[in-house]
Amino acid sequence: MTNIYILFYLLLIRSSHSLPSLPPSAIKIQSHIIHVKQQQPLTFIVENSSEIFEKVPGLTTQFYHTQSLLYKIRFDGVCTTYSGVWTRAFVRLMVDDSLLYGFQLTPNTVDRWKSIPGATSLTDVDQIGGGSSLTLPTSELTCSKTDFIYLQPGLHTLDVGARGDGTATPSMSVRGGQLTIELIQADQQAEPMNVSMANPLGR
Repeated sequence: MTNIYILFYLLLIRSSHSLPSLPPSAIKIQSHIIHVKQQQPLTFIVENSSEIFEKVPGLTTQFYHTQSLLYKIRFDGVCTTYSGVWTRAFVRLMVDDSLLYGFQLTPNTVDRWKSIPGATSLTDVDQIGGGSSLTLPTSELTCSKTDFIYLQPGLHTLDVGARGDGTATPSMSVRGGQLTIELIQADQQAEPMNVSMANPLGR
């Protein structure tokens, strides 16, 4: 089934007659792009418990831009956990192969918890901002994750990572996922947003 893409361009046209008088500290939105991508194939099974996040296929999205932009990234899907003594499921947003914790990018390694103040384990860091669930029997739960990050000009790759931590095999699955990406240029003096999608068909 062909990947479904929805791309909205909302250009906020500025003129000397349309903008009210604003204080210097006010944030002005120059332009705003929303991109929505749906998971294909619809189901991704994480076979084994792992400390490393696996990328959910079909959600990889690339953007190239010539100005610094604020990204709002949201994932919504259904996480299924399978029978076992216990199972913990995690989803996490990824930027350029690193994991996103708030505004911080951290390598997808087994010792990533060491870079987060106050964390003492992978569970500590992977529960930051939600996006995890702990179940005993087989369960289907909504798994959602939203984060923000300010990215410099260049090519950036966005993904959704998933991992299971428990005794069940398979460990978990992600189904029906949707990735929503908002790119915001908040600088009145900047040039109009110049953004292109790399490999827009996702092939």
